Parts: sequence; C-alpha cells; structure tokens
Amino acid sequence: EDGPQLGDDSRHDQVQNQPNSNLPEDGNGRRKRKRQSQILISSAADAIKDDLEVWRTFFSPRKEHIATYFKFVFVYMGLPLIGTAFVLYYAFDNPPTYTEDNGVKVASISWWLLFCMRQVV
Repeated sequence: EDGPQLGDDSRHDQVQNQPNSNLPEDGNGRRKRKRQSQILISSAADAIKDDLEVWRTFFSPRKEHIATYFKFVFVYMGLPLIGTAFVLYYAFDNPPTYTEDNGVKVASISWWLLFCMRQVV
C-alpha cells in the first residue's frame, strides 16, 4: 500500500520539520514565533494608522472651512457671551435667574451664558 499506515509517524515528522517561511529567523537559523499579544498590538496599530488616514483624507479639503467656522463662533458668539458673563459676574454681583422658596439661589445669568457657549463649541 502506498499511503501512510495507522501508526506511521513519518508524515507527522515531515509536517513538524517543515520550516515556517512566514516567521523571521533568529541568529541561530531557528524561526521565531510571534506571541499572540505582539500580533494583536501590531494589527491594532495598523487599524489606528488606517483610521488616521481616513480622518486626514476627510478633513484635508475642509481645513479652511473648519478654521473659518471656529473663528466665526469665537468672534460672533464666544466673545459676546463670555464678555457679558464676565460683566454680570464681576460688575453686577452675579445675579441669579431666580431664587427658590427656601432662599437658595439657582443658576445665575452668567452661568447660563457660559453654558450656552459650551454647548456651541
């Protein structure tokens, strides 16, 4: 009979002795095996690089528009809201929007102005 027989370990020895060409060699001519954690880290790094490249290609033509938007928001919304909150806080003793029945002051006007500014950004 031509094929391997039950109990014949010659095929097993051939498979075990075949070098894995995908693995790098160490100084002694033996193949190094990458640990599972190294493989996971390298694949995660590749995925992050791919994601960053997608972000770059998405935002690169829009850089000027994004910068213009942030300038607009800061100049026409941010400075007036922050300036008004500053004046109300320091010049007018931070007036509250209302006072509860038990005398507790609730969120001031300057707090609401700064809150709106944070929501825009």
